[in-house]
Amino acid sequence: MALARSHGLAAAAGALCLLALAEINAEALGLIFLHGAPNAVQMGLLMAGTGLLTWGLGGGQRVQQRLPGPDLWPLAILTLAAFTLRTVSLESAVHFYVDEGSFVEGVLKLQTELHVKLLGPFNWIAAFTWVYPYMQHLSVGVFGPNLLALRFVSAALGTLTTPAVYLLGRALFDRQTALLAALLLVVFPPHIHFSRLGLNNIADPLLGTLALAFLTRGLKGGTRRDFALAGVFLGLTQYFYEGGRLLFPALALAWAGVGLIAWKPRARWLPVTALAALAVAAPVYITLASWDIPLASRLGRQALPPEYWAALLLSGSDTGLMAAFLRGQLLPPLLHIVSLPDQSAFYYGGDTALVLPFMLPLLALGTLAALRQKGAAALLLALWIALALLGNSLLRDNVWTARYVVIFPPLALLMGVGLAAALSALDRLPAWRQCPTAPALLVAALCAAQVAYYFGPHLVRYNQQIRPEHDHQDAMFRARDFPPGTQIYLITDDEIVWPPLLIYLSRFWGVDREADLRVLTPEEFAALPDLGGLWRGADHAFFVQMDDSASRDRLHFELGLAVGQPSPYNVPPDKQFLLFYYAPARRTV
Repeated sequence: MALARSHGLAAAAGALCLLALAEINAEALGLIFLHGAPNAVQMGLLMAGTGLLTWGLGGGQRVQQRLPGPDLWPLAILTLAAFTLRTVSLESAVHFYVDEGSFVEGVLKLQTELHVKLLGPFNWIAAFTWVYPYMQHLSVGVFGPNLLALRFVSAALGTLTTPAVYLLGRALFDRQTALLAALLLVVFPPHIHFSRLGLNNIADPLLGTLALAFLTRGLKGGTRRDFALAGVFLGLTQYFYEGGRLLFPALALAWAGVGLIAWKPRARWLPVTALAALAVAAPVYITLASWDIPLASRLGRQALPPEYWAALLLSGSDTGLMAAFLRGQLLPPLLHIVSLPDQSAFYYGGDTALVLPFMLPLLALGTLAALRQKGAAALLLALWIALALLGNSLLRDNVWTARYVVIFPPLALLMGVGLAAALSALDRLPAWRQCPTAPALLVAALCAAQVAYYFGPHLVRYNQQIRPEHDHQDAMFRARDFPPGTQIYLITDDEIVWPPLLIYLSRFWGVDREADLRVLTPEEFAALPDLGGLWRGADHAFFVQMDDSASRDRLHFELGLAVGQPSPYNVPPDKQFLLFYYAPARRTV
């Protein structure tokens, strides 16, 4: 493991950058001159630290890659297709903040506070570092304060997962299988979906897949650079969603163990992976320890309580509790892949499992073919999926698709193996060989069907599911461009209305509506004094449910507002509010 002097200096410099980042956030060493460093400096230290560490521990080797040629053009086309599917109508297709409010709050803070400790949790519910909100903050600076900017980071990371899956597929199988797996990830509905939401879940599969791809390349005779890159990407998984933070270190350890047995490599550079991963991940854990925050705080809140496990372990000969555990905890995560829809009906929703029914034969065939042809590769992919399913079985809400994003790459890889095996089997049929375009037509049909399902029936259903009541956010979207001081009345009988989220959204757009917004029930609106005496120094906007005829009649008779305006956005009609706009000086509808 001897390093040249320059490489050792680069690795040491990278480690010092990461140590400085840890000290800025943890303040454990008392280096006062580092405390309060600006956000940009912290991100710069993270980028410089990982880059120098990769260069130094990798032996200073450059990535030797040819210019795009015949072998790489298909991957470039797939990556472009992935980007297109993940950005088309990115803001309008789901015109609703889907659990993205905490990220909006994070971006707002980064806009006003220049010295945030980026490695602490950015929200008490979303106990993750500020790295992802900071990336969104940069995106907002480019595209403006809108859903497109908030989600563009996810679209970019989701797009990059396409070549990452190709790299892993190429290392485990062959070029054809790798391209087919990348193609199936491009059109995989759940992956398209989470690449189009402003949530950090999509970062984990990218970084984890890259870590495993370079680890596999290294174990199969690669260079020290491969082992260094594997460690750096593995360390970066600790900066995003907690599921990836817990899964990938354990998976990488098991992956290395299986690889050492199956591929019998010269593992002289394997310690480089461990060293790089520890160095990159260390700032996060130093900060958590310094702040006395549990290392897996989200798991602690979402896991089954200790009383449950105590009752299960002490059940003795009572098979009822064990059967209930198998039926209620272990089986649902597995079924979510093949038959059970998202039980949150909020993160992914729809009426199908992760894999659409017509793709299940390919998943089964791919699993069998991988076992027969590449036993170690099949075992590793199955282990990847099994560890994620086991982790979800420990949670109270164990069929929330947001917690399964980490298994999208292995599912795509297994389906890619299945598709390659199916094409190979069909090629033995004389009638199939007589039609040269048959393979392309079959693949195109499978892809088109998944894309059509996602952008058609799935999004229609999803837009209903994410709005169990009327769309209060839509009212704020429509109020965004009202004149300053416009008095906004949200008249609804919905049980759950969260004004703080509506206020965060208005502040995100640069218009603070906190003093202008009133949320009233129809009964409270009916009890208001004579509407004709409304203050004439401001405009007044009334958002009324379509089924609230009493409020509409009052606006008509007292203010002359006869026709309400429906939403111009993609909102189901039964979830909308009608807008009645009253400008006393102009008397407009």
